[in-house]
Parts: sequence; C-alpha cells; structure tokens
Amino acid sequence: MGYQGNLVTPAMQVVALQESDSMTSSWATFDLTIDYEFMGDDGFMDISGQAVLSEHYQMNYNSISRLYVYLFFLDENSRVLESARLVRSLTGDVDEVMAFSHRYKLPAGATDFSFGYDGMAREIRTFSSFYELPLSKK
Repeated sequence: MGYQGNLVTPAMQVVALQESDSMTSSWATFDLTIDYEFMGDDGFMDISGQAVLSEHYQMNYNSISRLYVYLFFLDENSRVLESARLVRSLTGDVDEVMAFSHRYKLPAGATDFSFGYDGMAREIRTFSSFYELPLSKK
C-alpha cells in the first residue's frame, strides 16, 4: 500500500491516539460503518470491532466483489506514517459483518489514526466501485 506521506481527507474523520484509555466509538461514511474499541498502551494499540456496509449497498446490490478496510496511522499533520489492512470481506455478502481484533506497534511520531476502504459492489452485470483513501500528497 503506497499511502505513506499522503494526507487523509476530511471525510476520513481523524481519531486521536490515547495512552492507557479505552475508547469505544463509530466511524461512518455513506458506504461503511465501523464500530470499534481501542486502547493505547506502551507504544502499542489494541483495536477490535466490526465493519458493515451501509443500507444503500445492502438494499441495492446483491454481492460485493471485494472490500478491504484499512487502518492508517497518522502524524500531527494528518499524513499517513503507516497503513495496515484491518479486515476484508470473506463471504461477498452485502450484509456481512466483518469482525476484527488486532494489536499494532505504533510507528514513531503517530498521534492519530483513521480508517479507509476500497470495495466493489455488484448487481447482476452492474458494478459499482467505492472507496475512501488518502490519495493526495497536498
């Protein structure tokens, strides 16, 4: 993943990293909702939760060809320091609940994090690509 150095978009809702505090929250866009809990501790971050597609995809498409959900570690300027694949669709069902639980070593200089995704939904012969990724260097 070549996102290092890129800026996240305002839609990507940056979350501040906190040491020793457990936080439960949601991150949502038109396409996807991620409910998560994280805790920072001694240079590591534990994060768990689930990601689901929005009702738009559940009601208008019959499957997903691909869906990858990413975690981006950011510096104080919202630039990507490091990225990791958080979870991916395994079934291709539009109503799949994609559960995750990971422990990450925080990269040096990380002050925040955000999520992103890249997917493609399908309805018979029609495909719809959707994503929210840090693509800009400006």
